[in-house]
Amino acid sequence: MGDRPGRGGAGRATNHRDHRVPAARRQRHRPHRALAQCPDRLVQEPGHRRRTRQPGRLHGALQCLLDDPRAPGLPAGAQHLPRAPGGARRGRAGALPALPRHRDLAAGASRPQPEHGGAAHPGHRAFDARRQRLDGGGRQRHRAHHRLGRLGGHPAGGRVLVLRRCRDGDDAAAEGDALSRPRVCVLILNRDRREDTLACLSSLLARPYANLDVVVLDNASSDGTAAAVRAAYPRIQVIETGGNLGYAAGNNVGLEWARRQEADYALLLNEDTIVDPDFISHLVDAAQARPELAFLGPLVYHYSEPEVIQSAGGMIAPDWRTFHRGQNERDHGQYARPSEADWVSGCAIFMRMSVVERIGMLDPAFFIYSEEVDWCLRARRAGFLGLVVPAARIWHKGVRRDYAPSPRVTYLSARNHLRLLHKHRAGARALLGAMAGDLRTLASWSIRPRWRDQRAHRDALARAMVDFCRGSFGPPPF
Repeated sequence: MGDRPGRGGAGRATNHRDHRVPAARRQRHRPHRALAQCPDRLVQEPGHRRRTRQPGRLHGALQCLLDDPRAPGLPAGAQHLPRAPGGARRGRAGALPALPRHRDLAAGASRPQPEHGGAAHPGHRAFDARRQRLDGGGRQRHRAHHRLGRLGGHPAGGRVLVLRRCRDGDDAAAEGDALSRPRVCVLILNRDRREDTLACLSSLLARPYANLDVVVLDNASSDGTAAAVRAAYPRIQVIETGGNLGYAAGNNVGLEWARRQEADYALLLNEDTIVDPDFISHLVDAAQARPELAFLGPLVYHYSEPEVIQSAGGMIAPDWRTFHRGQNERDHGQYARPSEADWVSGCAIFMRMSVVERIGMLDPAFFIYSEEVDWCLRARRAGFLGLVVPAARIWHKGVRRDYAPSPRVTYLSARNHLRLLHKHRAGARALLGAMAGDLRTLASWSIRPRWRDQRAHRDALARAMVDFCRGSFGPPPF
């Protein structure tokens, strides 16, 4: 193993500095950072302490009573389309339905947060006002990327420290400018997908963002993912949650960790993604330029079809169907400009941590599916916006065009969509329309001979409707 900075050898920082180092650089040297005189260096950032706060209690089971008689008008014949994991099937686009403002929907809020009047404001922490935004002059040119193989193969570990890539000739001022960039915490939730997780980390660390924390959250994997990540990337923080907590509760563990570290942004990233090396920088630049943005997302492509779009942002139709904009379209530059979205795909959602502190974390009652839509709607209700940044690109292995959901996915998608409508008071017509669509699907799967082999899906859909009416949420019963 080679010498590490500050531990002797070529990386040792002593009073007897090399005569080739200019005097100006020696004066600007910070004793608490150990810098190696080599093309690639690791820079350690001092840790921050922060009081840990426990997340609030979960809401009780929702009743199946309609509590909003003033439902918005819907087109005739509107019905709910069953969702696929990671997003809904495509439907008719439309404006976001009216969202009544009420403060009792923020699941996981740790304490009452001050309301901001007037224009939307990103947060209330004192040091937010002192954050300096770079002018983008050092931003590297975005490269067209169609060879996914080049994204992997980075041998260096990630970080509990701050990973940086420095070139010869960088001075101490450049070091300080890089560490003045907003602090980003990447949370990668994994369960039994060791190889996908390692490939995701390899692409993420090919050219790491200047001020980055990488945390792998392991939901009780049985394939040795935690040990494999620790062996391949010793400096990456691995947190074992102790059980299969699902997407929402599992990522909440990471969000709490990021909050204690005083991160400015958190990126929830699926383990089955491959990322463009500069995509975090593009997201940070867009977020810094518009403080009213609570969540941002990249342009998501199918991994099996690198030029075919999987999601260019999530939208909500007037009848409250959720769908992905641009899904399964070949990329011809039609989404080349940043555009606002009602929600973004949960495979890569970039959150402003001050907004997380204000509205709370993900709602664990969803377990998985629709929790990202719920959080984005809560942020919108609080006065914030969402944006898709097409210069930031990733490739997602899940939800291929030929994807066939399992009965478990059918159950979670149907139950959680009904919960989403009820929680956000979509109104009687939207909720009854969704339930009527599910009942028609049940009848079709039960009567038509061509669908009689779908008995498992039929039973899962029926159980989803019953559990919604009973207020039974969280992990699936099977």
